[in-house]
Amino acid sequence: MPEGNRSRGIKVFKQCQSCHSVRPDQHNSFGPNLHGVIGRRAGTMADYPYSDALKNAGFDWTVERLNTFLKDPKTYLPGVRMTFKGLADAQSRADVIAYIDAASKRK
Repeated sequence: MPEGNRSRGIKVFKQCQSCHSVRPDQHNSFGPNLHGVIGRRAGTMADYPYSDALKNAGFDWTVERLNTFLKDPKTYLPGVRMTFKGLADAQSRADVIAYIDAASKRK
């Protein structure tokens, strides 16, 4: 996986922001809030109705897992409700993950 650039990741995240937020003070919208997702157990954010696929995933989100998931969510976790097809470009995935990680460290 290439090294991510959080500044470029802001631009990539624009594709995600209609469903997700990385701000700690925002509640879930159509998709779960991604603030602090790295290290969080999949399917466990309070007050979000996850699919059974995510509730039963049994893993914590890591950079590597997010990278694979974001490439093709429905193939990685069949049964997820996320309609986004994925990011084929490895650099774009690395950039958006770097942005999510950096935004998660802000309070």
